[in-house]
Amino acid sequence: MPDPVDIIPAPAPPREGSTMRRFLAERGVIIMRENRPIGYVSTTYGAPLKVYGQILAMVKDVERHVSVGVKFEQPETSTHISSAAFVDSDELDEFVAAFDFIGSAAQNMAKERRDYTEVTYCTRDDLTVGFYQDELKQQAFVRLGIGSPIIFFAVTALATLRDLVIQARAHVNGRRPAWEAR
Repeated sequence: MPDPVDIIPAPAPPREGSTMRRFLAERGVIIMRENRPIGYVSTTYGAPLKVYGQILAMVKDVERHVSVGVKFEQPETSTHISSAAFVDSDELDEFVAAFDFIGSAAQNMAKERRDYTEVTYCTRDDLTVGFYQDELKQQAFVRLGIGSPIIFFAVTALATLRDLVIQARAHVNGRRPAWEAR
C-alpha cells in the first residue's frame, strides 16, 4: 500500500494578489491613501460598480513605497455584501487591451447563435471581467475576487468601464510623482 503522504498533494502556494492589496494588509507601518472617484457602471442587480483611482504610500522607518492603480468596488446594500478588487498600474495596459478584445469578441459574436460561451480576463487580484453568450443572449460581468458574487451589467457598459479605467490610470500616473517626492 502506498504511503498516504505520497498520494496527498501538497497545498498550493498562496497567491500573492495585487501590490495594493498587500500594502493594505501590512501591519506595523503607516499607510497613506488617496482615492479619486472616477465613475460607475449601473449593474443589473444591486449597487453600481464604482471605479476609483487609488494611490497608496506605505512608510516604515525612513522607507517609503508607493503603489498606484485602479480600485473596483460594489458597496454593501441590504441584499449584497460589499466587495473590492485592485488592478496595479503595471497591469493596466494589458487590462485595457483585454477590454478591447472582450468588447470586440462580444460584437463579433452578437449575431451568432451559440452554445454557452464565456470570454474572460482575470487579474492577479482575481478580478475577472468578461461576458457570456447563450444562444443570442449576451451578458457582461465582473467578479471582484474569488468567492465574491458575480456582478452583471449590459455588454455595452464594457466600453464605459474601459474608459473609466483609462481615466483612473491617467489620474494616478499624474499624481504618483507628488507622492513619491514627499
